[in-house]
Order: sequence, then C-alpha cells, then structure tokens
Amino acid sequence: LNFYTTQARNFDQYMYDNDDFLIVIAAGNSGHGDAPNTVRSPATGKNIIAVGAHHNTGTSTPSRGLGPSYIADFSSRGPTSDGRTKPD
Repeated sequence: LNFYTTQARNFDQYMYDNDDFLIVIAAGNSGHGDAPNTVRSPATGKNIIAVGAHHNTGTSTPSRGLGPSYIADFSSRGPTSDGRTKPD
C-alpha cells in the first residue's frame, strides 16, 4: 500500500534531473480514523513533497485552533514502508 514504487522512483528521478522543479503531491484520503501507513505512491517519493489535509479546530491555542501538527482524520499518512515520515 505505501511502498516505494516505480512511479515514485520516476518522480524522484525527474526531480534529480531537473533541480529547478518542485513536485508537490497529495498524500491521499485513505487515512480514515487516523489509520497509519496509508500514504500511497507517488506520495511515497523521496524527492517530492507529500501534502496532507489539515484539521484546525478546537481551543488549544489563542487563535482557537489545534495548530499545525494536526492531520485531518481522513488524510493519508505514514510512515512509509521504509520508515519515512509522510506527509511532509
């Protein structure tokens, strides 16, 4: 499910060959109920940025938000099969 695939490798190779590009990919929406290990390729790439959905409600900060470290419960998340943190 969250393995480093040929597709992810191709994205990484493109980033390596084209250092003036930045690839940003959605982590996905498979993390229902905060399930770990749900990020999928190509978001498992090593040279790309995987972006997850953010959940910001509550009262733990002065702005009445939970802060930047709260991933929405439906957002895909890591770690990847080789232990890397995703989304970035």
